[in-house]
Amino acid sequence: MDVTSKLSGERVPGVKVALNSSSAQGSVTTGKDGRTSWTFTASKAGATAVRGTAAGLPGSQLKALDPHDKRAQRMLLAGDKTTAWDSAAVTVKPATGGVEIRKKDPEGSRLAGVTFHLLDSSGKVVKEGKTNKGGVLAFEGLVAGKYRLHEISTGDELHELAADQDVLIVAGQSGSAKPITVIDPFKDAELVLEKVDTATGKPLANAVIEIDADDVDASGKHKPGKKVADLTTGKDGLAKVKLGVDVKAGNAYWAKEIKAPAHYQLNGTPKRFTAKPGAVVNLTLTNDPIPATMRVLKTDKDTGKVLGGMGFDVSTVKVDPSGKKVPGTKVASGVTSADGNSAPIKLDATVESGIEYLLSETKAPQGYDKLAKPVSFTARADSEVIVRAQDSKTPVPPTPTPTPSKPGSTPPTKTAGGGTPPETPSSGSLAKTGAEMAPWALSGAAALLVAGGGTVWFTRRRQQAPANAGNSPQE
Repeated sequence: MDVTSKLSGERVPGVKVALNSSSAQGSVTTGKDGRTSWTFTASKAGATAVRGTAAGLPGSQLKALDPHDKRAQRMLLAGDKTTAWDSAAVTVKPATGGVEIRKKDPEGSRLAGVTFHLLDSSGKVVKEGKTNKGGVLAFEGLVAGKYRLHEISTGDELHELAADQDVLIVAGQSGSAKPITVIDPFKDAELVLEKVDTATGKPLANAVIEIDADDVDASGKHKPGKKVADLTTGKDGLAKVKLGVDVKAGNAYWAKEIKAPAHYQLNGTPKRFTAKPGAVVNLTLTNDPIPATMRVLKTDKDTGKVLGGMGFDVSTVKVDPSGKKVPGTKVASGVTSADGNSAPIKLDATVESGIEYLLSETKAPQGYDKLAKPVSFTARADSEVIVRAQDSKTPVPPTPTPTPSKPGSTPPTKTAGGGTPPETPSSGSLAKTGAEMAPWALSGAAALLVAGGGTVWFTRRRQQAPANAGNSPQE
């Protein structure tokens, strides 16, 4: 606003001007340059009239004063006071506001390069931009009202998009006056857990694994804490789960087996691992088969009588140059007790095909022959194998029966060698000594010496509890 002299056209300093509009009024004074300004708030947007009035200004005209005495001359008076005014139409624009967005992650780090859209009530994008190096983005010049802040891109692979949120723009309030902070959470990690047989690498189904958060005890030692999830492996031995992460370096978790696959020992050692934002964690856990149980039952081949005192070795199988299976490495030994049974022996085994072993008799029960050859048997995991070893008695040569002398007969005379010559019966032939046995009789005796054999029973045992609680019995 300018106040100027009508005569000289120069701006006049120090003039007080009264101002008013339809919704406001006030007063201002011109400065040394003869100018001033007025700020007011209109009741509504659009055109409004403003009127300014300056009173008590020096007059610019001479005024004639008539004396009361007609004989006196009239006088001219300079410096009279006057009032000046003017009006103008002012266009009032709606008051605007703004919003300042400060972008952070869960650890409080500022995030640059995050893209946002600001949507109006109809879903139209009215502003868009990216956060600067300091993680700040400002939208100004916005008409007051409610908007929707929508994150488009985090600018990296570590963070998830934040949820949409409403933003209220206040007329006349800049964004920096009331900034909002938006947190981008870290992306979940994915755990891919694989369960396999320790020796063969075969995938194992139906293992149940508990995933626990990491905890620290009073001594500072890490240990499994609160349970996060339970996983059950499928036919491929795999199980997957998403795990939350709230630090850039990753969160520690524990994998703990609570139920083993059928016929396998529970792996009771928890395994600690670290899950990092957006990363895939591959974790392999192993199981050993439940050992087989083997015992020997020793019996008489002919009568079935149980026999104690049999010594035996259990060996692995090896093949000699001729292709014959023979005992390899000895893995166990034992002796049958009076009831014919040996103490149970634990043997390494596999679940399906099993492992072949050979039972060799090292000492036969008194009066019996040893087994002619080793007995082969197969030990399968989580099973009991009963090997029945059968022996025959050792053959005893018959004792010759002496021929009694007949009454009235002459005692036999001594032979030249000092012996008594055999008596010749009235009919038939002389009894034969062992050296004079017929060939068929000798072969029969040999067959008795090598007689003996073994029978193998195999039974699947029930799963042990609690290590394998919940598994069905397998036959």
